[in-house]
Amino acid sequence: MHFGPEIAKLMSSDQNTYLTRKATEIDVPALEDVTGRDESRRLKAEGRSHHPENCMLVVEENERIIGSVFLVFVRPPLWPNTDDPSQLPQLISLVVKKEHRNKGVGTCLIRAVEKEVISRGLTHLYLGVDPIENPGALRLYRRLGFESISQEPYRSTYTNTDDNGDTHEIVEWRIDMRKRTS
Repeated sequence: MHFGPEIAKLMSSDQNTYLTRKATEIDVPALEDVTGRDESRRLKAEGRSHHPENCMLVVEENERIIGSVFLVFVRPPLWPNTDDPSQLPQLISLVVKKEHRNKGVGTCLIRAVEKEVISRGLTHLYLGVDPIENPGALRLYRRLGFESISQEPYRSTYTNTDDNGDTHEIVEWRIDMRKRTS
């Protein structure tokens, strides 16, 4: 397994050792196993969700990737509202393999994200979560100090172009959240 220079060793509440680091293109096959998606769109320069300021962080146990999160500092050119700098940096797509959930892995990833945000001199971190489809994530974010910006869930509709070039309309319920990092 490839280890970059930015490895952080973190402990979960049950004393498992997890390593967090920035993902690279070498990690794309392992990430697909974790997320169920081709993450080259985020990690490769020609990818539709790629921007050089953004990063994907992974968490490993025994040299195997068991979770990931995408951190957006600049919206990529093919995204809606590309020029809108509000609610950035934004945590997107935190994923932990099912058999590793509720063991501190999500907390480990969020702590790594917070360190990355602070290292860039930024004071807030934003995210959106679907409280209906993902109540566990909502509980995690609240436990880690995120506060709701939108008090009531609202319906978010946007279009997404998949890796095959097909456009889909996405409709989801959402609560926007923010955390002060410093």
